[in-house]
Amino acid sequence: MAFEYLAPHMNLNTIEGVLLFSVFVIIGSNIFSNVPLVILIVGRVSDLCDDCGPLGGLLLAWISTIAGNFTLIGSVANLIVAEKARSSAEYRISFLGYFIFGFPSTLVILYACLPVVYFMGKLAAKI
Repeated sequence: MAFEYLAPHMNLNTIEGVLLFSVFVIIGSNIFSNVPLVILIVGRVSDLCDDCGPLGGLLLAWISTIAGNFTLIGSVANLIVAEKARSSAEYRISFLGYFIFGFPSTLVILYACLPVVYFMGKLAAKI
């Protein structure tokens, strides 16, 4: 699995490690969907940092939630809304049309707020 290959580089005590972890979760959440990805890696996240407490789980939960907005297929909720729009409002949401909005908004939200979530997780580890 890609996780084992990338794990040595995803040290959550470093900025580079957190950024690589976030890219891994974004891509994985949009290939496998966020729930199956979380189920696959949640037991291994604690290996990504020493004495981080809840940081790894917090980052995984938050990033995978935000990553679901990246593409139309990133979350089942997106598909439900797209189907409801098509059937009740006769409005078609295409993959590309959604991606034009989902791509930039996901990255802005994720990387603008990632430092806050990171430092909250670090603080929670000390409490």
